[in-house]
Amino acid sequence: MRVRFLSDQPIETAAEDGLGLGAFVATLQGMLASSETPFVFGLLGEAGSGRTSALRLLEAQLRVEREAGASALVPVWLNARQYENEVNLFYPLLYALRQAYQADRRITALAGARGFGSMFARVAATSALAGTDVALHGATRNLAGEALSLKELREHLEAVRQQPEHLEGLLRGWADAVSQLRSGFEALLGTYASDLARADPRLKVEDVRFAILVDDLDRCSPANAHTILENVRHFLAVRRAVLVLALNAPVMARALGRAQAGTPDDGRQYLEAALNASVHLPQPAPEQVQRFAGQALARQVEDVDPALSVILEGCFDTAARVWEECRLDNPRQLKRLVNRYLLFIQRNAAQLDQFSLPNVARLLAIAETEPRLFQAYLADAERVRSDLSNLGAPGFSLAAFEAAQGVAARAPYARLLARRKLFQLEVDADKPSLQQQVNEVDLLTRW
Repeated sequence: MRVRFLSDQPIETAAEDGLGLGAFVATLQGMLASSETPFVFGLLGEAGSGRTSALRLLEAQLRVEREAGASALVPVWLNARQYENEVNLFYPLLYALRQAYQADRRITALAGARGFGSMFARVAATSALAGTDVALHGATRNLAGEALSLKELREHLEAVRQQPEHLEGLLRGWADAVSQLRSGFEALLGTYASDLARADPRLKVEDVRFAILVDDLDRCSPANAHTILENVRHFLAVRRAVLVLALNAPVMARALGRAQAGTPDDGRQYLEAALNASVHLPQPAPEQVQRFAGQALARQVEDVDPALSVILEGCFDTAARVWEECRLDNPRQLKRLVNRYLLFIQRNAAQLDQFSLPNVARLLAIAETEPRLFQAYLADAERVRSDLSNLGAPGFSLAAFEAAQGVAARAPYARLLARRKLFQLEVDADKPSLQQQVNEVDLLTRW
């Protein structure tokens, strides 16, 4: 038997969509097509929920329809985290826009389609001064006629005090660049739209718009996340631009709160002001979870002995059914569970009948989704099983459970209650003890 482990790469095509994201993406595409511009959408979801996959599916569908002439929306992709340490955060977006322009052979074949290149250069140059403090600091090299390090604020102030007449010109140039950047970016999109309409007679120039898809914004440092959102609000939200920002809203709000330390804004108000509308990734339907897990398990095992194949089919069905019943629907967690269950099967292929497979599937899920609670199982599996068998019942005391097990369960209590079937572990005298099963799962999941 050969086992291949499942990658956690985002999906990019409809053929890979095993959890039904397609319908949601189609709805989101319709919202983009019908919105006025500028407009900023928030695509919200927790870590591993499929935000990047949804954006990639949206990008692919927009590209297909754009090539077919069925849509005037041009997709432009930007991974915020990949470029967050760049001195100028505008460059990656401008580069992506230019790449999309140059990749369209119909445009590049046009006679006279050269205005975009020169305008691109002007906007890029303007953004170098307007978009970064570093550029402003660099420009002040001329204040004293030589290069200054200016690492401390007092050095800035001293340079200004000694030659104040240079400051007015410097700041006037900077202010002009700031005001020109927004209009320059809008004009750049207008030039692109004009050339695209000339190259494709099916389009009207006034209908051409740009879907700027920004991923991983919440994975940037708090300061950079704040800077990127400031750029979006002040420079990039222009006519023809529809931005989609994929992010984890609570994480992003906390990051913005830290970036604005000392202000009454906790980050949530800022985020709400930055987004014109938001949509949350839907949870996959239970039957989709069961089908996805079962098919993924079966697909990752090869060269199986015929006698073992029948046993494995039952193993896969059991795990898929348990995870569906226990309301496990995070794509990344499901993939990790598939891999760990496959590792368990690989380690125990000769004695699978000795284990309670539903217990193994549940314990793997507990270790993945509730790692602190799993530590309590390691300490005394039977006691925790007994206590949680009454979870949600009138006689269940959350405070008593926390005191007895040393586990903080108040914050995740709603989630634990929704997944109460996860804790319905079997007790079978003919199988290894529950503690032995917990220890076996620990070998597969411990850090």
